[in-house]
Amino acid sequence: MTGQGIEVLTGRKETMTSLEIAELTGKQHQHVMRDIRTLLDQGVDASNFGLTSYTDKSNRQSPCYTLTKKGCLILASGYDALLREKIISRWEELETKERTGGFVVPQTFSQALMLAARQQEEIERQQKAIEAKDR
Repeated sequence: MTGQGIEVLTGRKETMTSLEIAELTGKQHQHVMRDIRTLLDQGVDASNFGLTSYTDKSNRQSPCYTLTKKGCLILASGYDALLREKIISRWEELETKERTGGFVVPQTFSQALMLAARQQEEIERQQKAIEAKDR
């Protein structure tokens, strides 16, 4: 489920769902939902927690939350250090992806060669499609 941030709350990609947080932390989704509701009951700013829904395995609509970065950090502050670290690491990934436009810079020469080969294959595929269209 990683990466299924729903863009309901802010229209930005830098959100995480309660489903993703459950997956990252190994907590049950119902417990993450409970933790968020507890925070909201304590008066935490609800604008950091957008209630939405998803289609579950039984093809039913089930509730989940979409959290801003601030919402994630508020939630994580109540978790142990290892769980906080997982949530913060995921935020770093999201922010890096946003800065780079999702482009991952190859870290090794072999990764660079594989990327170049995939790009060349895509160019050739597009050229063939154009040629077929022109016939």
